[in-house]
Amino acid sequence: MASEFYFDLKKAAIFQAVKWGRYLRFAGALKRLFLVLFILTLLFFLYGFLGENFSQNLNSKLLGLSIILLTLAIGSWLKLLFFNSKLKKPRLKMTLEEFNRAHKDLCASVNLAEFMSFEVAKAVWESKNNLTGLFYKLLCDNSELNFIFSRAILSLKEIKKILKNYLKKAPVKTVDVKHLQEIIIESLKIAQKKKHQRVGVGDMITALAKHDSVFKKILIEANLKARDIENLTWWQEDLEEEVRERKKFWQWKNLIKKGSLAKEWAAGYTVTLDRFSIDLSEVIKKRGFPKIIGHKKEIEAMERTLARQEINNVLLVGEPGTGRKSVVQGLATKSFLGQSLPGINYKRVVALDIPALLAQAPSREEAQATLDKIFQEVISAGNVILTINNFHNFVKSEIQPGIIDISGILSSYLSLAKFRIIAITTYSGLHKYIEQKPTILDLLRKWRLQKFQKERL
Repeated sequence: MASEFYFDLKKAAIFQAVKWGRYLRFAGALKRLFLVLFILTLLFFLYGFLGENFSQNLNSKLLGLSIILLTLAIGSWLKLLFFNSKLKKPRLKMTLEEFNRAHKDLCASVNLAEFMSFEVAKAVWESKNNLTGLFYKLLCDNSELNFIFSRAILSLKEIKKILKNYLKKAPVKTVDVKHLQEIIIESLKIAQKKKHQRVGVGDMITALAKHDSVFKKILIEANLKARDIENLTWWQEDLEEEVRERKKFWQWKNLIKKGSLAKEWAAGYTVTLDRFSIDLSEVIKKRGFPKIIGHKKEIEAMERTLARQEINNVLLVGEPGTGRKSVVQGLATKSFLGQSLPGINYKRVVALDIPALLAQAPSREEAQATLDKIFQEVISAGNVILTINNFHNFVKSEIQPGIIDISGILSSYLSLAKFRIIAITTYSGLHKYIEQKPTILDLLRKWRLQKFQKERL
């Protein structure tokens, strides 16, 4: 972000929305009021006109009044529409990314206030550039912040009270330009990393958590850090984005959740597999599409391996907590949406539950026969990517309760192009058991997962 600082809210296009916002605060309520009065007046008119219950003069007045009320309701609606679609979202001359890449001389002439959202610009103007006042205004006017503070186990009511008392007792002083500059620059950096077009409420709250002395004191007393507020704003924004996406019923993601006509008819039946497995693709379809943070490279590497014609099986190695399930979910989501490679698009990612199979089988021989039948169904179906969790438990030579050695059955299927498997194991399981089975290991492509820290910025 450029070091030059030019911030003048009055000269920014967004200031028009801030200025007119005061007069349009009650436009929504007036629109509803006019609409209700119009309906009531129209009903009275119809009652009097159709039933001949009122005089012609009164009917004429009721009709005229109803037309006036309808005009006022439509006028209020049009004003709100113009305000929300045009004034609150003025066209940007350049994006934040373009601004950051621009020449130093050009950056010095760009008004940073242009990149403020309406809510932030309004709070900056009403707070008169006071950082603590800005914090207070953001809390009072943006109800979505309730989510962030409730998850941080902070009482928003108490914080507002603290801020209000502080602002009353604080001596009147000139604006601290240095701190104002720091927080504006910080909020712009956060917005750019989140790929926002403008600085949103979450971006500014995160910047305040790092620079406002009162907010920092509140966080210290609650044993919290600015990073906690930052992560919670990510969470809230992700949830809001999901809600917006669900409302757009015409988009591909929402349409494909409804299913398609006879797409499954192109694949074979997997009756036995369905008894002892969980179809992750169906789970994703019902619950929605989870947002996978990190492990993008690992998912892409797995896609390339599974799309191959030879050695297209994956051995996913990582300790619990490194995101093994997230990687599989990410793969299943991309495959379900058709956003992966052609060889694995629209495949079913199915988690095989071997412990459940062993619990229902009367003997090990019967369990092995059932397992062989399941693998045959996977081949005949042609649209299944099988996953086996704790894979090392099922290639052990020793006999233990709830354990079965499937290496003999599995080795004859791993070399087949239509048989794809994601085997999940730990480092100790890999070295202690799987490496002792070279016929299995040679047909699995290893991918290792490291601990992924949720440091998003």
